[in-house]
Amino acid sequence: MKEKVLVIMGQHRSGTSVLSGCLKILGGYLGVGYTPEKDQYNEKGYFEGSWTDHVNNTILNKVGMEWSNATDLPNNWYNHPKLDELYDTVKSHIVKDLESIPEGSFYMIKDPRISLILPFYIKVFEQLNLEPKFIFSDRENTEMSKSLVKRDNLNPDSLESLFNYHRHYCKKYIGDKDIIWTHTFKNILYKPTNFLKYIIKRFDLPNHINGKTKKEISEFIDVKLKHHNTRTNVKVICTYFGNRRTNVVYGNSETHSGHIPKHSGVDNTIDFIENLLENERFVDSGVFMDTILVNHDVSELTKETESKKFLKEIDGTPTRNGVIKVINRPFNNGVGGGFGSFNHVYQKHKEDYEYWYFTEDNVVQTKNFYFIQSIIQLNENDKVGYICGYRHTTLKNNEHDKVHCHGGCGATHISKLNKVNKSHGSLAFYDEPYSESMLENINDMEAFGSHAWAWYRGFEDKGEVGFTHSFIEAGLLLQDIQREDKFCCYYGDCY
Repeated sequence: MKEKVLVIMGQHRSGTSVLSGCLKILGGYLGVGYTPEKDQYNEKGYFEGSWTDHVNNTILNKVGMEWSNATDLPNNWYNHPKLDELYDTVKSHIVKDLESIPEGSFYMIKDPRISLILPFYIKVFEQLNLEPKFIFSDRENTEMSKSLVKRDNLNPDSLESLFNYHRHYCKKYIGDKDIIWTHTFKNILYKPTNFLKYIIKRFDLPNHINGKTKKEISEFIDVKLKHHNTRTNVKVICTYFGNRRTNVVYGNSETHSGHIPKHSGVDNTIDFIENLLENERFVDSGVFMDTILVNHDVSELTKETESKKFLKEIDGTPTRNGVIKVINRPFNNGVGGGFGSFNHVYQKHKEDYEYWYFTEDNVVQTKNFYFIQSIIQLNENDKVGYICGYRHTTLKNNEHDKVHCHGGCGATHISKLNKVNKSHGSLAFYDEPYSESMLENINDMEAFGSHAWAWYRGFEDKGEVGFTHSFIEAGLLLQDIQREDKFCCYYGDCY
């Protein structure tokens, strides 16, 4: 079995130090001669090995680059003979570190610069027959820029290209290597234990999370570690772990490309959400965001406990652009369904987020940059209130008497939501409860489905249709997202 090495890289001032410090508490070993280095900008310390800063700066200098001014390098620069001595140096340091690693620990190399010279390190790990596990730490450009200007007196006009270089260069060379993309501060300041548990489980590292280390981590993490804050964005995914209309197909082969499996009940929904979240961990929406998974909590009626246990475990785990946050909404006899859940999150968090993306759990965004494209369109025309994100039925071909975005999926701005809320008293949802027969058969899928159709007709009209049609009623326009690729999938069918 290959020996693992955990590599923490990414943007400067994005949280690599606090992440490395937390993992050190959990058994991360930073190598021979490690001594804590701290200053006024990193009061807790930088948590880097004794050789990484000097050696990585030397590599950058050899190829004509500085960490603060990244430039494109020639193809195969990392194979140039002038780097042979540096390869030997790095390999020698790593071998010495691995020979001295304490029992039960895991080896860790941390330096943001690694993402600028990633192919060099990949070659080192291949030559040493090591199994690298990567973490790329990221953060909003504006926050990192303010921090770097303050610490290093850099020109802010040059920094956006530096940040993008880190991202693009890493994506270019990471290939099929095992990597976690993370907005470290979003995760570490929300649910640090769940975030760290996810890293340890994902990379199969020794697990030293216990009462003692939890306390140390809690004392180590300080909200003041994050010196700059900007208003963020949010993606809201509604879910429900009870029975749904059918567990076999929704629609038919004449209207869809094939039979579409529909998840229903606890086990199927857990499996589906796990797959959905893996998608969230790799697809880049184009903006940093929290992903709120809002559960219309039926567990008190169904008397099951697995769904809440599952949600507790995923709460605070990372996505490609931020962190998963779980909200359990009271069931209230079924009132509102998923669109009631959308309203619940809006009312609770309308002061916290700027741009909002709404989707039911059965509509999955599988390609990059869907959110940023929606934001660009919203900013092009102030009269547009909502960008439709699911193109099974375009607005032009929408024959419904109430024009709407199919499935209610899409993006908007908080100012537009506030306008709808002021006009209607809330975001639109179906305010009728489940019928008595639905509630009586809540645990019987077949019986529940046979009694559910009438309620679902109202839910579709007032919820699925009404949710986005209410923007038109408030004097705003709907607009389809302007892209040609199949970026959005509905139970496996992509549009």
